[in-house]
Amino acid sequence: MDNWNRRESLRVLGAGGILMLAGLALPMPLRATTAVRSVPNGGFRLTRLLERELFDGASLRVERSWSCRFSVAGRGMLVEGADLDCLVSAPPALGALAEMERNRKGTGPFPALLDASGRIADSASEPMVDATKVIDAALAVLSHKGAKGAELIDARRALSQLTAAAQQSLSEVPADLFFPLEETRTLQREIEIAPGTEGRIDVETRSSADPATGLLVTTERRIMTRIGEDERLAREVWSLSRL
Repeated sequence: MDNWNRRESLRVLGAGGILMLAGLALPMPLRATTAVRSVPNGGFRLTRLLERELFDGASLRVERSWSCRFSVAGRGMLVEGADLDCLVSAPPALGALAEMERNRKGTGPFPALLDASGRIADSASEPMVDATKVIDAALAVLSHKGAKGAELIDARRALSQLTAAAQQSLSEVPADLFFPLEETRTLQREIEIAPGTEGRIDVETRSSADPATGLLVTTERRIMTRIGEDERLAREVWSLSRL
């Protein structure tokens, strides 16, 4: 596959891979807190926004929200939630990927069991994005752009390697999601996409909390993906507000 087609393949998969790359693990330990949290009253809206720069100035935006409530559970608390809505904005060429995300059941972190300090001790796992469907949708876009035969075979191989690299970086929801520590955390990771093609992922995470309750206001993760000469910025923003 020539260099143009390989770059095009990686760019197209980058659109579908946003949900995988945005789940990067943060291997450094979080600073421990001994604060005992009070159980919040009333209902809340938890929102996760994902944005990624695509090709030709286009962008992909996925915003999913859940309603949630806190209750006492032993020495900690239980957070239960339900899916509210999912809004997806994507260019027409990525319609299949957008529809895939709209139809995906997003359970988020619910139910989540928190310890006395508000850290997640146990939570449900978000359903994985079906890598095969992502690759098939990406190849359909490449086929529409004129890729044929051996080019598509090579593209599938490269896309599979990129997907595997992304999935190796998956993690659960941040342990301090609901009661975050107000600090900045950074991570840099090298990944091999395909023979002769290397990539790097830089992640910066910033969090803010309500000074009175310690509850999440926003946690933003900025993810810069570099593949060869191509750079793409993705943002993941968690926010919590009262219903």
